Amino acid sequence: MCTGLAAGFGFFAYQLWPLVPTSVAHRVLEVAVPVAIGVVCVLAALVLMAAAVASAFGRGWRYRRYRRRWVKALDKVGLVTEKRGELVVPRLRSVSVHDDGGEVLRVRMLEGQSPKDWDNRAARLARAFGAASGRISWDPDHMDEVRLVLTRRRSPKFAPKVRFQVKGAA
Repeated sequence: MCTGLAAGFGFFAYQLWPLVPTSVAHRVLEVAVPVAIGVVCVLAALVLMAAAVASAFGRGWRYRRYRRRWVKALDKVGLVTEKRGELVVPRLRSVSVHDDGGEVLRVRMLEGQSPKDWDNRAARLARAFGAASGRISWDPDHMDEVRLVLTRRRSPKFAPKVRFQVKGAA
């Protein structure tokens, strides 16, 4: 409906434009063009700010990739508990990129769990998430949180080519 009104107004203005005195037409254009440019710049700035805020505060695709399989994987390795008939699952706080190309998952442990429990299950968690290996690290100041460092498998497409030579072959 709004586009129809705008189109109708534009057609009406186009029909009446030759009747407007030249001095008035120039004044309208002198005001309308800078205002239109300003509106476009403000809208572009708002779009860029929204994108920056979304990337800074949004959890991103890495978080969603792990969150989708989080409960099932932790249940299989035995890191979930049951209270009053409901599963209590450790909270996945964040996912970030590690220096070696892997990913670091920050996890808030449940009461009664220790970093040793997670360390014993690191290899199984790595397999559950499709990683080549996994290890656990933690900060003694924050004993309720562990970091699961997963190293991704290298894609065969990008793996270095190795040539083998057989000794004694002609």
